[in-house]
Amino acid sequence: MSSRLEIEATTPEGEVLPRIVVAHGEQPEVLLYRAGWQARWIDAIAEGETVVLRYQVSTVQPPLPYRRIAAYALVIEEVDGQESVLLTSFTDSKDTWGLPGAGSIQASNP
Repeated sequence: MSSRLEIEATTPEGEVLPRIVVAHGEQPEVLLYRAGWQARWIDAIAEGETVVLRYQVSTVQPPLPYRRIAAYALVIEEVDGQESVLLTSFTDSKDTWGLPGAGSIQASNP
């Protein structure tokens, strides 16, 4: 027995949008958001082997990507006659290391 999951979205003007098939593991609200819709769940109905999730949707302005600058340093020091690189641990894992540095906070002085 094979079932299918679909989204049926209706705009505030009453327009029913083309249905969206929801693949295994996908979240219906995320699919609608990525398509530019803010969703409010109404109900679910069965149509044979298909389950239809019905939503009321309105347009949403997706957020703009957020970027920030960061500064990192390569610190080389001679230790016991050998050049060594200073590394920083990111987690409690002894195998996760990187260069020392940090991001800057918006409107902060460098």
